[in-house]
Amino acid sequence: MFKEAFRTRMGLRVDEPRAGGSGNSNDGNTARRAFRSPAEFAACTGVDQELIDRVGTVLQAVSCLHRLDIDALSAYCRRTAELYVERYVSTTLHKLLSHSAAVVESCHLPIGMIGAQSAAVGVNQFRTGQSL
Repeated sequence: MFKEAFRTRMGLRVDEPRAGGSGNSNDGNTARRAFRSPAEFAACTGVDQELIDRVGTVLQAVSCLHRLDIDALSAYCRRTAELYVERYVSTTLHKLLSHSAAVVESCHLPIGMIGAQSAAVGVNQFRTGQSL
């Protein structure tokens, strides 16, 4: 039911096996496209749009290339969790909201600098002669 809603409303294929058995269609690109349209995302899932907005903000924050205000991130995550304490919260969402600030604080570099996407940006900048 939700798969069809994502396909028709947002043009996204979700939770479908990939050819060759290499996982499924749930990836970062799909997530970014879904979070880019929170009203449609909410309509497809039946989840409150405010929760989708707030979780999208946390995901962007923890994957950014800049240092974060740990206290502000912690407060934002805590407030998000408090808003939805009466709902079932998946283990993944619990970890994101409860532990993001501690993980970000323990990293010497911003998390966004460690991922594959930032490595690709660095390679592209090297090829074109841009400074990092």
